[in-house]
Amino acid sequence: MRDQTITLERAVLLALMSYGDPRDGLDVNHLWRRLTTADGAGPSWRSVASTVTRLERQGYLEIVDEAQVGEDCHPLYALTDAGRALARQSQQLRPQGLEEFRRGEHS
Repeated sequence: MRDQTITLERAVLLALMSYGDPRDGLDVNHLWRRLTTADGAGPSWRSVASTVTRLERQGYLEIVDEAQVGEDCHPLYALTDAGRALARQSQQLRPQGLEEFRRGEHS
């Protein structure tokens, strides 16, 4: 039986998959916003940033561009083919997985 837990890693992949054109990317701040509720419940920004770095090292995410924010450049992350495959698998196992994560129904 496959693990169906909606982890932060899977939630990041699902958030990127649900974001428009697959060639577009999101920076960590926008990903964090997509994973938290309006009242601020959800993972910390630092947890999301660490998870994004780990997923990039594992080959599930790639930097596709940079966004200029003030004087800083923020990398924009998108799914690789392997990341899309894992996100699709997660979505098939838990079609409402991203919303479940946002409501706190995860481990």
